[in-house]
Amino acid sequence: VENKNQYKILDMVLNQMINNRVRFPYLKDILEIQINSIGGMNVEKEKELKTLKEEIERAGESLQAYFFIQKENENKLKAYILKLSNSLRTNNVNMFMDIVTRMYGGIGKKIPATEAFVKMITNKKYFRSLGYAYVIGLEGFVKGGNKDEE
Repeated sequence: VENKNQYKILDMVLNQMINNRVRFPYLKDILEIQINSIGGMNVEKEKELKTLKEEIERAGESLQAYFFIQKENENKLKAYILKLSNSLRTNNVNMFMDIVTRMYGGIGKKIPATEAFVKMITNKKYFRSLGYAYVIGLEGFVKGGNKDEE
């Protein structure tokens, strides 16, 4: 790992999970390695990022649960996750937030006014880590939400 960024691995694994319904329980661990490398030797910065990661992951899980209340929304959620993943791959904050806005607006909910969302869109260094945490929560693999596992 040697302080190299793990975003390519996160993106590759996430796309495999979505497209092939493959379960990969170590995705959170890869994100954790990335967060540790961002924090570096600064313990406070690392702690802050981990707290924000947990907060935004829960926001994703909460929205994922809402989408699965009605089965017909599963494909819509998958499409959103693919678009979010693409915006993370290209490091495009505006595209990411546009998709998030459409997701919440489409179901008549407001985007959670959390510190994590604010930090994600205002701090370029945090954007991808927090964005991937949100997508991981949204995907539902965090809680073993993959219904197609072998």
